Amino acid sequence: MNKIFITLSLAAVVATLSLTCPEKSDHSEELIKGANRFFDRGVKSIGEKNIIDSSILNEASSFIESVFGSKIVSAVINNKLTVDNYILFNIGRMEWKGENKTVSIGILNKVYPLINEKTFEEIERWNLIK
Repeated sequence: MNKIFITLSLAAVVATLSLTCPEKSDHSEELIKGANRFFDRGVKSIGEKNIIDSSILNEASSFIESVFGSKIVSAVINNKLTVDNYILFNIGRMEWKGENKTVSIGILNKVYPLINEKTFEEIERWNLIK
């Protein structure tokens, strides 16, 4: 009886994980959100340093982001991102400087980005997002 229960429980877990594995578009969406947050932080830091009047800066950044930023960022991410599917979960990777970097993990219909501000600074330095 215990073996049947364990087998059925294990089968249910495997089925749940495999049916709720996120798609590549989910990985892209989360990474684009992270890139846009990075862009927003950069704009805010310029405003905090009083380089440009913050109200003008906010309007300009909103316009630039809506016209160019999101489209460029999404194009780069969609072009560079590959998602390796392991049935129970998947891993998003981006290639830059000849290396595949793991940037996200997807499991249970949720994507967890593994990139932070430092990663976006590296990408920016390599002229992938500009």
